[in-house]
Amino acid sequence: MVECGINDYAIVNSIITRPLGLSEWQRTHFEINPVYGDWSLDGKIYDLYLHDLLPILNDKTGFHYVKLSDIAWKGFDWTPINDTNNQSFHITAVNPGCVYYRAWMWNAKLPWHFKHDLAHECIVCDIEGVGEAFQRYDLPRGMRQVGTNDGESYTVPTKYFSDALKLEEKHIREGDLLTDTYHFWYVAKSYDDCCRNESIYPLGQNHCKEYARRAIFYYDEYLNYTQNYRELGYAQGINEMAYFTLYAMGDLYRYLGDYEKAMDCCTRAEEFCPVRNEHIVGLAECFREMGDFESMKIQTERLVDVNRKLPFPEYYFLINNNFYIDSGDYGKQLHQIACENT
Repeated sequence: MVECGINDYAIVNSIITRPLGLSEWQRTHFEINPVYGDWSLDGKIYDLYLHDLLPILNDKTGFHYVKLSDIAWKGFDWTPINDTNNQSFHITAVNPGCVYYRAWMWNAKLPWHFKHDLAHECIVCDIEGVGEAFQRYDLPRGMRQVGTNDGESYTVPTKYFSDALKLEEKHIREGDLLTDTYHFWYVAKSYDDCCRNESIYPLGQNHCKEYARRAIFYYDEYLNYTQNYRELGYAQGINEMAYFTLYAMGDLYRYLGDYEKAMDCCTRAEEFCPVRNEHIVGLAECFREMGDFESMKIQTERLVDVNRKLPFPEYYFLINNNFYIDSGDYGKQLHQIACENT
């Protein structure tokens, strides 16, 4: 059982809790269903990923906040959560090799619904003029959403491939690809995520390379559309999505064996977010595969620089914490390889 530091707080997924245990109302009305994510309330099954659940909690529980999925915390400062005027909270999400923020706690006194989405759970605040642009308060890192590798994204090999095809078809058919830039980018990311598992495709590596090229196409078009990058050729300011887009393109070009384009993309990425390390890893990996260990060492010396620490939470878009000296070992491993070969 999880203990909370605030009255009227709910965690929704495998448990719903108040301090020191379930309330009498919860014991009476909720029954944990063995199917992950489902709840039985008054004889009816509710799926957490449908919009039915939030109005039910609003109407029947009196909770101030609703949190999707299990969390872990240690020595957490609950003060910000005591301010029930906040619309939602950003919670630190930790997956294997990745740390980021997600708005996974919402004020249950406000009207919410989940958008029907083919690939993601997108919550919307039903206040005029708010929608998806609701306020997000960054909680301290002491509370963490802990991800695992046992969900559908890992157990169904074709999941990302299906996401890519569905998203691409939907937004082309509905004509909103250029206005829904979130999903514009995620078409590219879904093709990126599905292009390295040769065993699941009948054409093996040829299939993978084609999906890698398609990911590059969408990343490049997204970058040009949102940043006018093809014309300007430089960053107009710090932008983590643009940074990750160029880094991802570099990684895909490396997969395709085009090291010149890979290194060009990684080099260009830096001006969009100079404090991040992913592009440096990309350059180091290119030089390693090319056998240029002197150039590799120039890059890995940056990775083991004690001043290049994990920049989270100031920056938080899909950061690979294995690439930073204070949160992972991959940079050190690359540097050791470079040193042993020079």
